[in-house]
Amino acid sequence: MQKKILLIDDSIFILTTVSKFIETAGYKVITAIDGEVGIDLAIKEEPDLILCDINMPGLSGFDVIEIIRTNKITASIPLIFLTALVEKKIMREGMIRGADDYLTKPFKKQELLDSINAQWKRNARIDAIVDSRMAETFILFEKKITCKLNKMAMQIENLDKKNRI
Repeated sequence: MQKKILLIDDSIFILTTVSKFIETAGYKVITAIDGEVGIDLAIKEEPDLILCDINMPGLSGFDVIEIIRTNKITASIPLIFLTALVEKKIMREGMIRGADDYLTKPFKKQELLDSINAQWKRNARIDAIVDSRMAETFILFEKKITCKLNKMAMQIENLDKKNRI
């Protein structure tokens, strides 16, 4: 299934050029011209990944990530900041607020692809761990149920023996 990426930026140029590039890399792209529209689309479309500018009118990228991370539908969607803000303090702030990566504009196409691919790999590792733990939990649950059923069967058998004697 084709992965879906939401691109949030107030620059038409960035929306156009980055979305065309991402589409040629095989992804479906949804674009939002500001943070408010981006949040609405994130909830409605449930993208696999969000690329978001920080410095936007209205809701900033920091506002967007705060809302995204507190919504049950969107909380676990990876978010990468794409921004012209290069100050280390701003970068740290983005990471503290829950960004999964941070790319500064201008960036190279390969840098963006590498960042996106890193998120897919990370998600695959997390999914594998969750699947493994779920399987382990199911096995333990099955053993406990079997043990309880065997115990109940023995109790029923003992009651039957008592009634027959």
